[in-house]
Amino acid sequence: MAASIFSDTTLLEAHRAGMRERGAGPRAPVTLLTAYLRSEKTSGRLPASLDADAIARLLTGAVLLEAFLANYDGREPSGAPAMITGLVEAVLPRSGGTPRA
Repeated sequence: MAASIFSDTTLLEAHRAGMRERGAGPRAPVTLLTAYLRSEKTSGRLPASLDADAIARLLTGAVLLEAFLANYDGREPSGAPAMITGLVEAVLPRSGGTPRA
């Protein structure tokens, strides 16, 4: 489906318009995770200097890649909880400000 949407600019623009009308689209996961990380910063559980948008993009990008690779290989994503834990530990500081990895 995505290939057909991207192969025709008229179809792509119609799809974009439909998504905008619904307040939906591919940015939703990043937007939601960014909001969550910002709330964690506000609460003091994450450092104020943390770039919530960058971290959200890194995490959602990595998860999207894993989903794409699994789909390409014809398999279910495996080890998702461990992979996500590893990603979070790699990009978010521990309390005290030191990197986890």
